[in-house]
Amino acid sequence: SLIFWGYILGIVGMFLAVPITMTLKIAFDSNTSTHWLGILMSNLSRKREKKKEV
Repeated sequence: SLIFWGYILGIVGMFLAVPITMTLKIAFDSNTSTHWLGILMSNLSRKREKKKEV
C-alpha cells in the first residue's frame, strides 16, 4: 500500500498509506456489495493459523 499511495499522492500518500488503506478496508467490510474487496485485502494466512490452533 505504501508504494501504491506514494505513486498516487506522492510523499503525502506515503505518510497516509496505512490510515487510508485501513479506512478503505473498514468501509469495504461494512458494505455487503463490496465485502469481497475487504476479503481480498485481508491476511488469509493468519486466519488459517488460527483455525489450526483451535
